[in-house]
Amino acid sequence: MRRFVVAVLCAGLAVVPALAHASTTSVVTRPGVLCGPHNHLVVGGTYMIRNTYWRGTGRTCIKHQRTTGFVVTRTPRPTAGHERVTTFPDIYRGCIWNMCTPRTNIPVQTSRIHHIWTRWHTVERAKGTWNAAYELWFGKRRQIRGHANGAEVMVWLNHHGACCILRRHAPIVRIQGYRFYVQMWRAHDPAFNLSWNYVQFRMVHPRWRVDHLDLKPFIRYSERHHWVRPTWWLENVGAGFEIWHGGVGLRTSQFQATVR
Repeated sequence: MRRFVVAVLCAGLAVVPALAHASTTSVVTRPGVLCGPHNHLVVGGTYMIRNTYWRGTGRTCIKHQRTTGFVVTRTPRPTAGHERVTTFPDIYRGCIWNMCTPRTNIPVQTSRIHHIWTRWHTVERAKGTWNAAYELWFGKRRQIRGHANGAEVMVWLNHHGACCILRRHAPIVRIQGYRFYVQMWRAHDPAFNLSWNYVQFRMVHPRWRVDHLDLKPFIRYSERHHWVRPTWWLENVGAGFEIWHGGVGLRTSQFQATVR
């Protein structure tokens, strides 16, 4: 997620986090350790790990491990009385707020995408309330900076703790051999006076790792429901941990994303 927004789902109120304005300068506290908001580091030659903006008391720290891995070593304490995501450390390919990964063919117009092959391995033995999710942002035009204004598609592989709204009788669909709950609502960022479609696919039977998962069918499903348009542009493909509280020890050990 990229910045903090409020989204209404049925009669409930859900808080959807995201990143506010980001620095375009990579800042590393120690070699491979990122402890400042918006710190980011190129890894594996074509990806970026990112320590996103956070809420609450204290800071988030992530540590680069091996080629495309990182581990969460510190997270904020949530603000009392507020149930919302405090941080979203992630790894991605593409562009976010003028932070573009090297040798990338993203942004790319949605109609030109045939496959998005991915691999994501995680270690999720962590206390607290969190989820592990892919994230894809779509803009109505090609952009490498600013707030994408089309849609945000998230594919949850796993979650822990009672963190999140799941609409009663949410439909279940089978994609790539897995079953997912599906829900969509309009998210809004008052700071930018922007709204977009928030689409969530949540695995019915959570997993810690996937290999050769194609994200294109999730886009195709969203297109059929007019939540994503073929004329829009995919801005980035990422994966990370939405953390409400706790989450220390969450780890990405492998990540790969290829857009064709």
